[in-house]
Amino acid sequence: MAAGELPLDTLLAPHLEDLRRFVQRRTTPAVRARESCSDLVQSICRELLDRKGRYRGTGFRAWLFATARRKLIDRRRHHTADCRSTNAERQLEAELAERYAAPTPSPQRSAEARERLEHVHKAFSALPADYREILVLARIHRRSASEIAQAMGRSVNAIHTLLCRAQARLVVLAGEE
Repeated sequence: MAAGELPLDTLLAPHLEDLRRFVQRRTTPAVRARESCSDLVQSICRELLDRKGRYRGTGFRAWLFATARRKLIDRRRHHTADCRSTNAERQLEAELAERYAAPTPSPQRSAEARERLEHVHKAFSALPADYREILVLARIHRRSASEIAQAMGRSVNAIHTLLCRAQARLVVLAGEE
């Protein structure tokens, strides 16, 4: 199988840690205030998937980091635009919270929340065991990727891939009604 025929996750896996460091170093404070580095890395990976037809089989690392640079520039422009000032966003959030916040949830909202929680619990229970384990370790126990890798006997890159897949699968299952 030629390099251009390899699945994208196989090509991406050896570069994920470097990509994370690249994003952490190059993310501006304006972007960092609104988006986590993990979200940016995931967005970059999603863009690669969307554009995988443009990859010609050579220079994957250069293509990856060029995509990352473009994404970071786009996010910086988006978050530093005049209409996106943090003060305006905070003021709007405060106004909305004041206008729509209820001191106690209504019985209907409580019932809807219980139903949604039950639905998410069922979706979580339907996940494969390794997906459930990684979600609990990462999202509930807040373990680092290296701690999870050691606990699960996998590489850090494999942990990042597994976590992304587990989260995506949970979203799909929880979204099905």
